[in-house]
Amino acid sequence: MNILIVAKNFLPVIQNISLIFGIIFALIQFNKQTIIAQVNSDRLMKQSTVEFYYSFAKNSRDLYDKIDKTKTSYEDIQTNKGQKRIVTDYLAELQHLSVGVVIGVYDFETLALLSGKSLVIGYDLLQPYIDGVQKNKETPTRYQEFVDLAKAINSYRVESKHIITVKKKNIIKQY
Repeated sequence: MNILIVAKNFLPVIQNISLIFGIIFALIQFNKQTIIAQVNSDRLMKQSTVEFYYSFAKNSRDLYDKIDKTKTSYEDIQTNKGQKRIVTDYLAELQHLSVGVVIGVYDFETLALLSGKSLVIGYDLLQPYIDGVQKNKETPTRYQEFVDLAKAINSYRVESKHIITVKKKNIIKQY
């Protein structure tokens, strides 16, 4: 009978300890699931960046190749309707990609690694035209996301050249 009284007194304590362990276990599982969801989200963002970039790259390259690289001032492009259409189509695609990076649909680092200097070269070539478009009172922010992205990629590539090299070497060493 003495054992029953002791057991009866310890039963609530054991229940509370079990409840605490259950809560701790649930919190650990929730934390793990949150981490897994974030990793999955990052992977999907990188995958969508790769897929979009490769679908975008061919058309973008074709448009870039059609641009008359000797006449890229605002005035030159505005007066040549065919050239203006090619340039605005090219910049529209770059702006679409840039907005995707800004809103978090596409991954900046993945894009910076994939694009090499091509986005920066496109920006450098068309900067006079973009500046002219942005001087217009009606379109002061047109192509701004692309401008910001090209500058950020250029800075990223300059600042992280060593980091990228180290990452590549470490990845290669793993295999």
